[in-house]
Amino acid sequence: MKQNLKMMKIVEGTIIKGKDVKKYTNVSEADQVNGLIIAAELDAPIYSPCTGQVANVGGNLLDGNWIRIQAGLYTYIFNHLHQTFVGTGNIVKKGQLIGNVGMSGLAIKPHLRYEVNKNFKPINPTDFIDI
Repeated sequence: MKQNLKMMKIVEGTIIKGKDVKKYTNVSEADQVNGLIIAAELDAPIYSPCTGQVANVGGNLLDGNWIRIQAGLYTYIFNHLHQTFVGTGNIVKKGQLIGNVGMSGLAIKPHLRYEVNKNFKPINPTDFIDI
């Protein structure tokens, strides 16, 4: 699946950096190097940045509720969601509503942790969104 890498807004929010990360999660900033912390309103809609297939949907104590979308060589990861609106195996379109911002996992305040991997290696997610 060829990727259109044009940036788009996936959620209305603010990127949080430095010591302010601790206001949003119980995980240290050093543990967040592969992703962005995007502060947003609870239940703010989250949109897919690409057309692809939902690789899996799940949850755990650390990341809370999450979605992983596979699109060619890229994997897009969304953590700490309140709700997910897609299921494993679903095809999603760029701009499609996939979930909403939450405080699941080790979140202290509502936020989205957004990560992008290429060939299963973390890359800079700011290259793939407009915020």
